[in-house]
Amino acid sequence: MQSPRRVLWEAGYLLMCVCLGVLLPALVRLRTGWEAVLLPMQICVLLCGLLCGPAYGLSCGALCPVFSCMIFGVPGIYGLTSSVCINALYGFLAGLLVCLLRSGWRWVNVYAALLVAVLLGRSAEGLLNAFWLRAGAYSWWIWAQESFVIPLPGIVVLFAAVPVVVLALWKLHPVLGPYGDY
Repeated sequence: MQSPRRVLWEAGYLLMCVCLGVLLPALVRLRTGWEAVLLPMQICVLLCGLLCGPAYGLSCGALCPVFSCMIFGVPGIYGLTSSVCINALYGFLAGLLVCLLRSGWRWVNVYAALLVAVLLGRSAEGLLNAFWLRAGAYSWWIWAQESFVIPLPGIVVLFAAVPVVVLALWKLHPVLGPYGDY
């Protein structure tokens, strides 16, 4: 059973990540086309998953697009389903993997969980587009370009900033972390 203190910290970080996941994309959207390049919502969702675990990561991934659609109208109703699915998957995978990995080094766990979550999430997004959203009008080249080439600056920011923030917050609040008091 989790301590009430841990639950409060995790709920607070969930709230913070949802707020950032709604506001950062809105700010980045002011510059047309940059949202697909910088991935601000995915960064917030992955941060929440790594900080708080799979349930909170899944919740953050599902709530961010819904609140963004309600407040700003983006993504539209058509894109909302895929955005909720993909972001929830990102948050869940990041949280689950950081809990499952148990090497002696926290930074290895965080980077490995982040790498696998991004690769699996990008693959799932490609499958979702290929078989459901854009069936027949989707190719390997489009998937590679949309998943890895266009968002390369966002992926670099993701791997440079998120692990540092996660490890710093774990050190600042020892009650957090994948195994309780780390």
